[in-house]
Amino acid sequence: MPRSQADKDFVLDRAVPHRLQALYALTMAVDLIAKKSPDDAGGFSLEVNGNVAVQGSAAGITNAWLEVGIVHGRALLEFLGLSEKDGALIERKGPRDTDWRLADFDLPPVTRAQAIKAYKGDADEAEQSLGSIMVFANRGIAHITDLIDPERFGTHHLEIASRGIHALVVGHLYRPLGRAEPPFGFPKSKRHL
Repeated sequence: MPRSQADKDFVLDRAVPHRLQALYALTMAVDLIAKKSPDDAGGFSLEVNGNVAVQGSAAGITNAWLEVGIVHGRALLEFLGLSEKDGALIERKGPRDTDWRLADFDLPPVTRAQAIKAYKGDADEAEQSLGSIMVFANRGIAHITDLIDPERFGTHHLEIASRGIHALVVGHLYRPLGRAEPPFGFPKSKRHL
């Protein structure tokens, strides 16, 4: 399906950066969970116009950040041309015509080998980490199924995957197109600059 330049610009300037911010939120959630004491439920407050509008348990934020990051991470992996089968990373076959993919920008899909090689650490850890996003999205969020093995698909792997997906998107989409790289992080509000 041919894509207009306006649609391509929207995907590059808005849709993909939005999804990358969700991945960053995932890493923040993992970091917050790791730092807090098991005896402390944690808390959060949200200010609107300088007034506290909402307060609650930190799980109200961290759980949402984990889930949204996982779902957007899965979408980005599929956009790049990757999928998962039985926990193993595979190259995606037959995306729907309405799905955006690298080919819409005249770029080749990312191969399994490229995705794994992009990680500077152990190849098995790279594959488990990228596969963990897909496994969590399918079995932990979209469906209620068998429990997920925390040794194989734990939060450590989710954090590695989020950073890896960001690097793959930058390296296989933005750099080849000569576009500015979306940062890995939240944009600062004017109030906190």
